[in-house]
Amino acid sequence: MLLYAVQAALLGALAWILVAPHCRRRLVPTAAVALWAVGVTAIFRRYGADGLLDFYSNDQRYHQFLVGKLEWGGRPLLFSDIEERRYTYLGWAWLGRAVGFDEVLVLKFVALVCSLVTYRIVERELDTSGAGAKLRWVWLTTGPVMLFFSLLALRETMLAMSLTYLFVGRNPSLRLAAFVNAFILRPHLGIALAAGWGLVWAVRRIPAAWHSVRLAVTAVTSALLGAWLLAVIGRVVGSWTPPESPFPPDKDAVFGILANLTGLQFLLVDTVTIERSLTNLVVTRALFFETIAVPTLFALSLFVPFVRFERLRLWVLASFVIYLGVITGTDFTSFRQTLPFMPTMGLLVVHGWLELREGRSDAAPSSPHQLVAQR
Repeated sequence: MLLYAVQAALLGALAWILVAPHCRRRLVPTAAVALWAVGVTAIFRRYGADGLLDFYSNDQRYHQFLVGKLEWGGRPLLFSDIEERRYTYLGWAWLGRAVGFDEVLVLKFVALVCSLVTYRIVERELDTSGAGAKLRWVWLTTGPVMLFFSLLALRETMLAMSLTYLFVGRNPSLRLAAFVNAFILRPHLGIALAAGWGLVWAVRRIPAAWHSVRLAVTAVTSALLGAWLLAVIGRVVGSWTPPESPFPPDKDAVFGILANLTGLQFLLVDTVTIERSLTNLVVTRALFFETIAVPTLFALSLFVPFVRFERLRLWVLASFVIYLGVITGTDFTSFRQTLPFMPTMGLLVVHGWLELREGRSDAAPSSPHQLVAQR
């Protein structure tokens, strides 16, 4: 127990050193690191070295297995081998174990660093926009749920970091690296991002004055693409049974997409599949209310014909709906699938609010590649 606590303190301090000096407001990363060190130690004390692998998600146990596979699995020969081993995430645990650290704790450390980097990206964008990293904006973009996921040996915070930089980053090379990382960690998410970008490029010729038409075309086409990808990917990987005919999507798929857009996807999932009671899920959503507020506010903001960042909104919408079209046909629907999009959704909600408040109707149209194209 003492050794684990010392390792947690050391890794927490390292995370602070790596990220906090680059933040304009160090209170948030400092508080996050302190809560993380206490949290991971408390989980270890309560559940033990083995039991903590099943805390919230037993995918942590699978990740521990994959870390071991990095040693005895041999060289990867196919892309599926690279995808399964998740080198960009699990490789750090392999290195940490080599120098004596608990590999699961190192994975949680990586999750913490990624959540802090996401905060730094968001802070920069909020400052550049003039909104400032106020507490309410931080809650909308990188709220308590990000800290909670940093307590887990899961890849969601790394995906959130990658998608946030892909959507709003400035450096083209780093944005490409972010896309590749997302594709390796979750290939169907990478496919959805690429297909979403292509769809936005295709609908760009629809006049901005026809906002409702452009929104409807994007949403409907994205849902159809997601249904088609569900059938294709299901047949290729063989991990789930694809529908006999993906067109048109059935009512369950449509309700699944709508539920994910409002953060209520847990209402449609069999509690046996997720091994948690409905009451437990409702309480969790109450504690992390931003998981409902952010997707809902983003979905509502789409009906307002904003001038700035419109193409980026459509890219996020298209990618998200295509992605949901794939996962809603499987047993893997959960908030974990939504988390990578949340920081960017929150940023777009903030910018939409600023445009409404300040009446920026004369702002220049935004680029689909970069959030802060004009100021």
